[in-house]
Amino acid sequence: MRKTAPTELPESPVDFGPLSNGEFLPLEPTTRERAAEREVHDSAEHHGRRLGLSRREFLRTPAGMAAALLALNGTSACRPYRVTPATVADPDAARHAVGGTEFIFDCQTHHVDATEGAAWTRANAPYYDLFRQVSESQECGRAGSLACLARETYAHEIFVASDTDVALLSGVPASRGMNPLGNDEIRATRDLITQLGGKGRLLAQGVVYPNGGPDALDDMQSLEEEMHVVGWKVYTPWGPTGLGFWLDDPAVGLPFLERVRRSSTRIVFCHKGLPWPIWDGKYASPRDIGPVARQYPDLTFVVYHSGFDPSAEEGPFDRDGKGVDRLIQSCAQNGIGKGKNVYAELGGTWAVLLRKPDQAVHVLGKLLRHFGEDRILWGTDALFVGVPQPQIEAFRAFQIPPEMQERWTYPPLTPSARAKILGLNAARLFGVQPEARRHRLARDPLALRREDPRMRGPLRTMGYGPRSSVEYFTQLEQRGLRP
Repeated sequence: MRKTAPTELPESPVDFGPLSNGEFLPLEPTTRERAAEREVHDSAEHHGRRLGLSRREFLRTPAGMAAALLALNGTSACRPYRVTPATVADPDAARHAVGGTEFIFDCQTHHVDATEGAAWTRANAPYYDLFRQVSESQECGRAGSLACLARETYAHEIFVASDTDVALLSGVPASRGMNPLGNDEIRATRDLITQLGGKGRLLAQGVVYPNGGPDALDDMQSLEEEMHVVGWKVYTPWGPTGLGFWLDDPAVGLPFLERVRRSSTRIVFCHKGLPWPIWDGKYASPRDIGPVARQYPDLTFVVYHSGFDPSAEEGPFDRDGKGVDRLIQSCAQNGIGKGKNVYAELGGTWAVLLRKPDQAVHVLGKLLRHFGEDRILWGTDALFVGVPQPQIEAFRAFQIPPEMQERWTYPPLTPSARAKILGLNAARLFGVQPEARRHRLARDPLALRREDPRMRGPLRTMGYGPRSSVEYFTQLEQRGLRP
């Protein structure tokens, strides 16, 4: 599963692909992206020698990240990353470009139960094969292990090797007893982070399968009372029989929302976009978000991935468009806009878009124009798409160029808006006081480990997942088309 070109070169802090998190066909790099990748390594050779660093060492520095973003600007018509050749040449300028002090709240993170012999690895061989290959591609454990996606790896990559302050751990869809990260494991991870001294760093959501049978909603009360979840995660494209559901389905979705309405936490996290080919992709459409948001104004809907579809190129808003346009249109038709009860989340979406700058400008511009800077949430989809730090640094350096603002009436991505998206919006939504939380976390053991540059570890590529269409469909076949 390792990249085959160019394997001889140190990996860039930005993964030029092929890229996938296992939920969509790997995106092959374009000719311009391949050229940009070569440019990054040439830059690392030149500037590394000047600074007395190897290429690999240079690529681990902020200047290495700036070099990658400068190369990405070369693939773009509007050059949205705020870096120049002078930025790459000046270590202080590079640190300023990709560094920051924002409160960062990651609303979508993942790992799996990597315990040797865990029940799910026997009950769900297709998922085990997928995650084992994902882990092995990163070479952080012995062959056949899940070390790269393990709880301990998660704790390090999220809270030590990145600038993330608080994270929300998310589950994946699977039948009972077959889940790589069930609700009990989510709670165990939160407890581990607390034991490591990071109390309050990790929040938990309850994963619910409304179409899982007559007792599908029975666990919600215990999750609420025992786990103190901050919301309810549903995966509408998934079902135990291979069929998904709509949130506005009177037989499935509405009973779930009525049950949420009776709970103490009225936040629904819903996967929309990133359609898996093995199921009916129609249920990945966000067409039901607008109607249920209007019908349930007392509930809050967090739309994971914002309806993004990697197979559809993002451009200016089109009423008949695909991807993010579907979410915007669904909400617009139902009077859901700025300040309302729908949040667009960027997990997985930004991981793809950061290497496609022109599309990134349109997606961020459209979301800002329709939902506003107060209704966009930061997420990385780590560890399934790799480590979070490169995503954070790329977003810090990203802007919507003035010419694109003028041409498409996009709002600017101001420092204030960026800070809201990276963490302040989520803090408000989940009742977290950013400054108080950061003050309490500043000297916890995880923060102290973060201050030691040796604890950041070796450079890890941002992208996990299958690296070719052959690998992808092989994995689907191994899964029996229904994990």
